[in-house]
Amino acid sequence: MKESFFTNTLTTLIVRVLSALCTIAISAMIARAFGPHGSGVYSLAVVFIGIVAISALFGMNTATIFYTGKKKYSAKLIIANNIFVSFAMGALALVIALPLAIIFNDELPKVLDWRITFMAFAAIIPVICFNLLSHILIGMERIKTFNRLSLLQSFLLAAMILVVSYVFRLDIFAAIAAYALSFFVADIFFAVAAAKYAGGIVWKLNVGYVKDIISYGIKIYPSHLFSFLSSRVNFFIVGFLLNPAAVGFYSVASALAEGLGIFAKSAGTVLIARVVCETDQQKLKEFTPAVNRAVLAMMFLAAIILSLIAYPLITIIYSQNFAAAVAPFIVMLFGTPALCGWEILSNDIAGRGRQIIISRIAAVAFWGGVVLNIFFILCWGLIGAAWAINAVYFYMFFAASVAYKKISGNDIFEITIIKKSDIKAYWNYLSAILKRIKI
Repeated sequence: MKESFFTNTLTTLIVRVLSALCTIAISAMIARAFGPHGSGVYSLAVVFIGIVAISALFGMNTATIFYTGKKKYSAKLIIANNIFVSFAMGALALVIALPLAIIFNDELPKVLDWRITFMAFAAIIPVICFNLLSHILIGMERIKTFNRLSLLQSFLLAAMILVVSYVFRLDIFAAIAAYALSFFVADIFFAVAAAKYAGGIVWKLNVGYVKDIISYGIKIYPSHLFSFLSSRVNFFIVGFLLNPAAVGFYSVASALAEGLGIFAKSAGTVLIARVVCETDQQKLKEFTPAVNRAVLAMMFLAAIILSLIAYPLITIIYSQNFAAAVAPFIVMLFGTPALCGWEILSNDIAGRGRQIIISRIAAVAFWGGVVLNIFFILCWGLIGAAWAINAVYFYMFFAASVAYKKISGNDIFEITIIKKSDIKAYWNYLSAILKRIKI
């Protein structure tokens, strides 16, 4: 049975919190086992995998939600074709990325050695498949199952890293292998779950479906690519301009700051499915601003609290060796609300079929971010990198707000400033939660 937006968002939030705790546990284990340098190398490898995977997806994960939700094609057919597409795009990505890695082999050892790079290549197809299979469940609005299986991947990876780092005391190469394996196992569970709800799998290539998801996805592809790159390319800039240890500090600050965005990501995951399926435009006009106001209010409050406990938080979790991450973390905290606002508004705009707008905003953010990162990092080091990413997030949120105003008719104050009615609604939601858990 399909659940309400609030229920789906709440369950997604709980899972995202648990997943974020797993991510923090993983980074802490790696940080303590391998130090700042090893932590930086692991982060760069994961970012490398993410860049190649999202480059190969062509926005087809969002297209999967759209066509699954619209039911133009049977879910049985979508499952099989998404698996076919995963292997095809993964193979294409390897064919393109491997020669590039060879071409730049003189610079690569500065941030990643060859063993790590080749192990990272092995994770690309499982990560692509994970994205395309998991988004089928979102399109079906099977959010609880999506959440459970996403959490399974996080728990599995945390367990593997624990074994790799502390039981067998292996190196970063083994940690990247564990990363790849966790996604491979999760892919199997996602395929089985999707097949259960769909009533099976039809193992037949449907050229029409493949053309449709590429046609839809290509419109939002620049958004996916540039949004990811705008917040991740700085890892490589820090690595090349500074060193892998600096990446280790930066990755800790970035992971904790972005962890604040779990509520926005949870709401955004459910929101896009709701926008695609909603036929009442008035409800849609009122709904997204209410969600955005709630997210922004929570993020500002959380940013203030975390900035006050930043030093003990980082040194207790990661050890005193990572004290250099405290200052960039505090700076990043106050850009996180803007990132969260972007997450909500971009999902609404994409759900309305206006992906090209999001793509243009993200493209400008990426190229502007590259320039800002290089200049700020050369001038102010890690603090400069933190200010650069904040500038990118604020631009993305402001540009999305202007675009959303034109599309929806809501002014910027409507989507940002909290109302008295919101406070009453929050209290009612809190009371409902407390009743459920019998507090």
